[in-house]
Amino acid sequence: MAGLAAISAIVGIAGTVVSAIGTIAAGNAAKANAEFQAAQLDVQAKQEFAAAQREQEQIRRNKNLVLSRQKALASGSGLGADDPSVVNIAAETAGYGKLQELSALAAGEQRRQAAEYQAAAARATGQAQQTGSLFQAGGTILGGFANAFQQKYGTG
Repeated sequence: MAGLAAISAIVGIAGTVVSAIGTIAAGNAAKANAEFQAAQLDVQAKQEFAAAQREQEQIRRNKNLVLSRQKALASGSGLGADDPSVVNIAAETAGYGKLQELSALAAGEQRRQAAEYQAAAARATGQAQQTGSLFQAGGTILGGFANAFQQKYGTG
């Protein structure tokens, strides 16, 4: 009978160790998955800002085309480039165009920051899951040894 109790204790401890190893492996996998997600979000952040820069450049190009057209229309109507109404319209157009450019860039910067914050959160979550798995594995091992000790020596 004592032999069976010893075998039972050994098998119980082995099961505990295997369970702990599985818990650690799951934590490592969760961290690796979080790192992968974070890397994807880092790429997305760069793409968001690059898209905003392209949008800003398109707005600038359109603004310059409008200013050029305004100048041509003013010349065709006999007004000079330094006529106050022509200057005011051009200044208003240029100012509004610059506002649109900066707004596009600011929106892209916000999207970039949001993706970077998500990446940081994913990394922190993965690290926490990995750390938690180590504590859980330690608890599993201690619980397994406690059960083996209890089986061998009883509760008394």
